[in-house]
Amino acid sequence: MNVDAVLGNFFIVSLIKSALVAFVLLTALAYIQWVERTVLAHIQLARGSAPGGTARVASAAGRRDQAADEGRHAAVACQQVLLFFWRPSSP
Repeated sequence: MNVDAVLGNFFIVSLIKSALVAFVLLTALAYIQWVERTVLAHIQLARGSAPGGTARVASAAGRRDQAADEGRHAAVACQQVLLFFWRPSSP
């Protein structure tokens, strides 16, 4: 029996088995992550009598309004700076 042929076959078979195990594990992990994200998305969309259910919606709207106010304040500040440095020449 040729030792090189046996070792060669052993390495090829081991490589195929390793690739198969890696494929199965990576596929399983991908599906587990997909299920996790799907479940979390449904949990985050849930609204109702859960503790903080309506408060979360209100706080999100409050943050959106606050960001809009900050944007308006920034625009006014830029306008004031521009008017300070650029004054129309008077005749």
